[in-house]
Amino acid sequence: MGPSTGTEPTSTIKWRLLIHRTGAFYLYEVSLLATDRGPDVVERLFRGYRRAESLLAMFVPFLIPTLYMAKLAPVTIETLASFPCLVNVDTQPYSHPLTTALPHPTYLPATPLFLPSYARFAVIPEPPDNTISRDAILVKVRLSKLALLVFLTLTFAASVIIGVVAGVVRHSLDLGFGVFGAIVTVVGLVEGYATWRLS
Repeated sequence: MGPSTGTEPTSTIKWRLLIHRTGAFYLYEVSLLATDRGPDVVERLFRGYRRAESLLAMFVPFLIPTLYMAKLAPVTIETLASFPCLVNVDTQPYSHPLTTALPHPTYLPATPLFLPSYARFAVIPEPPDNTISRDAILVKVRLSKLALLVFLTLTFAASVIIGVVAGVVRHSLDLGFGVFGAIVTVVGLVEGYATWRLS
């Protein structure tokens, strides 16, 4: 037997993470370390959300993620055997502290008591056919009117500039208007689809 290193592997904890998408709720699991503090947990939850949504969330800067403490409708444990899975939600109260901590993780206390205080979101072993209600962190998006205004202003300004440059280079007013219209149309389609997909 080799000499002991004196260190023990850090155990992992899984939390239930819900993503609201196109009017439905999809359940995922996010791995946390038992040593994680409040800021670490929020960062891992946000990374889990971004992975679930791929790069789609990057295209809608005016939709802001918000966190809720959801209670799932009672189902058997076997129903939750694979992820992501479609579930029903009974209640979903808004969590101001967790939502505030998304852009500012240090808003939460860096204390080892954070994980135990939210232990209801953890996945624990259950007997077969166990039918109970379970808690999960729910991520939904809300519209930021200020971010939307900034996005529309920048998009319009960029479209005008590119259209003018294209028209001047080609000495064609029609081309300039065409480029402007094409950019606005493409951006509108992409943003519309992304907004529908995420909301």
